[in-house]
Amino acid sequence: MSFVAAFLLYALVHSLLASHRVKNAVFRKLPGFRYHYRLFYNIIALLGFAAIWFFVPVRDITFYSIPSPWNFLFHAVQLAAVAGVLITALRFGGGTFSGLSQLWHGLRQD
Repeated sequence: MSFVAAFLLYALVHSLLASHRVKNAVFRKLPGFRYHYRLFYNIIALLGFAAIWFFVPVRDITFYSIPSPWNFLFHAVQLAAVAGVLITALRFGGGTFSGLSQLWHGLRQD
C-alpha cells in the first residue's frame, strides 16, 4: 500500500470514529463505553499513525518544493498547527483531551 493510500485510509477511519453518527451508534450498542470512547479513539489514532509511520514505505519522492522565502510561510503554518493542538490540549485539560478524565469519571460512577 502506498503512503498516500495508507494515510487517506487513516484519515477516513479517524474522521468516521470522530463523527457523531458513529459515536451515537456505539453508545446505543454499548452504553457503558461512553466514558471509554475518547481514550479508545486516541489509542486507535496513535496506533494507526504509528503503523503508517513505521510500516508503510515512503519512496524518495518530493511531494512539493517551495522556494525561499515562501517556505518560511509553510513552516509558520505547520508551527501554528502544532501550537493549535497544544493550546487545545491545555484549554480542555490534558485529561479531557486524552480521554483519561472521562474514563476516571465513568469509573467513579460505577
